[in-house]
Amino acid sequence: MMNLIKLVVGVSSLEELVERQHLPINQRAHPTSGTMLPVVRTRTFPKQAETVLQGGSLYRVIAGLILCRQRLLDILPEVRADGTDGTLFFLDPTIIRVEARACVLFRVGDTCARPTPHLT
Repeated sequence: MMNLIKLVVGVSSLEELVERQHLPINQRAHPTSGTMLPVVRTRTFPKQAETVLQGGSLYRVIAGLILCRQRLLDILPEVRADGTDGTLFFLDPTIIRVEARACVLFRVGDTCARPTPHLT
């Protein structure tokens, strides 16, 4: 299993992320199931998308801390409004809090320490 990690831009708390995920702009009907799911838009399609979709999660960095994760349900290409290629991450609506861990490195090639396993 492989996980992804992504910086949440413009959000200062986990509670704010929850609120934003319920906004219509941050939800999309999955093309196969028709179920409305939270989505995250990004530019690059993961090279190992199939591996990530075998139970992987998207860990979220908010204010320099890894605070939560959501299971990745699907990863699909999309064409943005400006005609450029993009990617949609379809997420499980359940946000799972994790033990906060600092993560300040977000340049190409940088990685954070392994995300803390989820708390149950």
